[in-house]
Amino acid sequence: MRKKILIILFLALISYSWGQVNASIDSFNVNSGSIIQLHITKVQNKSKADLTSLAQNFSIAFSNADTDSNNINIGLIAKNTGIQIIPPIRFGKEFTNPLSVNVVKFEPTAGANQRKDIKLEALITPSNIYYTNIPFVYTLNLYLATAVAKLKLQSLEFNHITIKKIGSLKQRTQQINGTKYYIYAQQFLLTPTEAGNIDLHAVSLGGVQQNSINGELDQPFNISSNELNLTVQDFPANLAAESIFPAQMVSVSESWSVSNNNVKTGEPFSRSLTVTASGIPANLIANLNFNLPNNVNGYPENITTNDDFSAIESGGKLIGSKVFKIAYIAHQAGSVKFSPITLNWYDINSGKVNTIKIPQHVFNVIKVNDNQASFIPNANVADKYNSNNNLSNNVNTLMQLLNSSKYLNIFLISLSIFVWLGIILILLRIRRSIVTKKQSKIKQNEITNKPLTDRLLATQEARQQIENACKVQDIHQLNTALIFWASVYLDKKIYSISEINRFVHNSDLKQLINKINLALYRNEKFNDYTQLVKVIAALDITLPNQRQSQIDIADLYPK
Repeated sequence: MRKKILIILFLALISYSWGQVNASIDSFNVNSGSIIQLHITKVQNKSKADLTSLAQNFSIAFSNADTDSNNINIGLIAKNTGIQIIPPIRFGKEFTNPLSVNVVKFEPTAGANQRKDIKLEALITPSNIYYTNIPFVYTLNLYLATAVAKLKLQSLEFNHITIKKIGSLKQRTQQINGTKYYIYAQQFLLTPTEAGNIDLHAVSLGGVQQNSINGELDQPFNISSNELNLTVQDFPANLAAESIFPAQMVSVSESWSVSNNNVKTGEPFSRSLTVTASGIPANLIANLNFNLPNNVNGYPENITTNDDFSAIESGGKLIGSKVFKIAYIAHQAGSVKFSPITLNWYDINSGKVNTIKIPQHVFNVIKVNDNQASFIPNANVADKYNSNNNLSNNVNTLMQLLNSSKYLNIFLISLSIFVWLGIILILLRIRRSIVTKKQSKIKQNEITNKPLTDRLLATQEARQQIENACKVQDIHQLNTALIFWASVYLDKKIYSISEINRFVHNSDLKQLINKINLALYRNEKFNDYTQLVKVIAALDITLPNQRQSQIDIADLYPK
């Protein structure tokens, strides 16, 4: 088993050199006797495929490899069970990438109540050892060779197991022992929470078989999957105590914000380290320990994690990644050395502890000027990853950057600009307010400042507008005309006909105004147009010295 896994890993590593002709399969887990759909895509390659490498472990059910198509489909049937390697296929000077497939012996009677035309199969990712908190893939395959409806799957629950659904339901077709099946596959990620023997009990599925021949009625059915059993172990405590974490494969990438080995005092530069592990979630990846050089301050950011489930659907692994970012500021010229970082992980396939060493980095610190602020270096940056003081760390970073004369000058200049802009905006706003008040006062006094003769002419025009509105019996036109007339008559700005009753002491006009208000706001009928014209005509333009009283908004609407 280990030998096969090593072969898979070796082929995966060398497959990067074969990128112009890409190969893929529909599913990692297939039954013995089933057709494996191999899809090949060519890019600018007109060579024919050489399929001789497949003959050792596979039979070819069908193929269009002899055509000029860039999309080639080949049906393969594995000769053996277990993990099988689909070798690279030659296209002239190029090769497809190698693929692995898990061929499971098909046993129709493994589950209770199995039928030839309806089968339910449970599969798990093959492994030598299962550990607590390390997930594995559980797949349910439904095989249908007949029409069914009203399917209902039993609730999926197992003792001491957490379950996460992966992706959506996948559909494919396969010929098995001469019968064409429609296969529906759903994958789940199962994570053991306790050690010991764990039984993955049979899962039942109910529904009805649809019969359209001879008018037969639909027949209900209930089938069960096969049972699975696995032994789960706790991860060795002595390894966990040494920050050694389990995985199937681990890689580390590193980047710096500076392109060369020169940095300046007082100016920040940053470092980013990404740890990627296959087969485990990101929370199981151990934290890295950073040691600060002398005369250098470190400011770590929050650790970010990510779990990628996308590769599982195509037979791959769960990929967990953890990103460590830290900013540095050197405050003394000279040479600074960032010591190597060691990361230990346990290979759950081989059972061995592997070590990844991130090499030492040396930077030449150049002094910018003589006015550098004094920084107090942190004792151990790694401690910051175990605390929740990231906010205060960021505030300290800002304050220390401002202590540098260069950044302080920039900050003060920017602050001064914002203050002056604020003062200018306030002055413009005050000026605008004064101008607006003056314009309002001028408009308010436009009518008041008119000579008496002009007012008499305006009054005649206003009376004419009232007569015109009364002739057409337009209540809204009459409302506008009355407001205009009152403004001329009273020598003041009037906004509503309700205000007329406050300043024109005429009982007849008051009654008519109330009726007009009822017509405007309560849709009542107003028919006294002729009387209104007579009342308005009888009012002479006089200038009584009346003091304006306080107006209540409620008085502007009819009672």
